[in-house]
Amino acid sequence: MASYRDFLRVIAELDLIENIASVQLVLRLLITSGSRLLELDEVRARVRPFDAASLVYPWVHDDPEVDRLGARVFRWLQNGRNRAGRDRRSFRRFAIS
Repeated sequence: MASYRDFLRVIAELDLIENIASVQLVLRLLITSGSRLLELDEVRARVRPFDAASLVYPWVHDDPEVDRLGARVFRWLQNGRNRAGRDRRSFRRFAIS
């Protein structure tokens, strides 16, 4: 999790905020039907039942804080006042918090 926070900080420090698509900040591994990842015990232990609406197996991280942070980033990006995550001040505040 510290590496993800470092990633956000580096984006801000290098002034790359406008150059990174917002989806890159929240994209998670998508495990689809027939994925060979499902052959791995450690993956099967994390996935939930197949979600036909989204066509993926939802999964959770070992560290619940990682999932909470991912949800927080997603909500932040959805917030219209930060222009899809590209407002520099807003991004820096978020990345440092």
